[in-house]
Amino acid sequence: MDTFPKLYSNIADLLAVPPEDLVPILLKFAAIAQEKQGGRFQIGFVDQLATGNHEHTPNAPRYSPLDNRKTEDHLAEAWRFIDREGFIRPDTGINGANGFKVLTARGREAADNFDAEKYSEAAAFQKALLHPMIADKVWATLARNDLNDAVFDAFRTLEIEVRAAASLSANDVGDGLMRKAFAKDGGPLTNMSDPDGERLALQHLFAGAFGVFRNSHGHRKPVTDLRDAQYQVLLASHLLRIVDARRKP
Repeated sequence: MDTFPKLYSNIADLLAVPPEDLVPILLKFAAIAQEKQGGRFQIGFVDQLATGNHEHTPNAPRYSPLDNRKTEDHLAEAWRFIDREGFIRPDTGINGANGFKVLTARGREAADNFDAEKYSEAAAFQKALLHPMIADKVWATLARNDLNDAVFDAFRTLEIEVRAAASLSANDVGDGLMRKAFAKDGGPLTNMSDPDGERLALQHLFAGAFGVFRNSHGHRKPVTDLRDAQYQVLLASHLLRIVDARRKP
């Protein structure tokens, strides 16, 4: 299974993931450690497996010593969540007294349900491709496989930014807002130096994208494919860049 340095080669990307979102992958590594340590595990051993800092992963990429310290602090927050939510418990007898843990039934279920391949695919998606206004939140939401929330948040941000850039009212919403902001004959975000056909096409692009990808997910067409969700938030990012370019100084 991919270690954190392989999943997040940039330490900043790992640190941007909320600790509770790291719970499933840590539990998966805990299940691996539990098998290696005779039916119990030590949290430090799990962290070594997860970061590639153990003899079981000799060729794995690793973070620098300074980044390792940041990772340990970040994972400690995730472990506090894991313990508080009852995913692990102390082992019985002397082993428990010496710091060994075991997965509870809830923790085992979470570890078994963790899809390492899908997680790797989500983590490989480059956050830098997303507009800075949505990058952190949407990227993290995609990584935990909350696809509908990611798309919804991306297009909701687009709606907010179009309304603000066009100086329109709170009553202007949805695809109607887009058509008004990019109206062919003098919308506040319309570039009147563009040909008529391009102005109309851009209006249709904004209204159509919002109508299809923002509204349908909220009502009747939940997105279930990770790649589809990634492409859709990329579209929202591109539209946000257009809004930036049209925003009045």
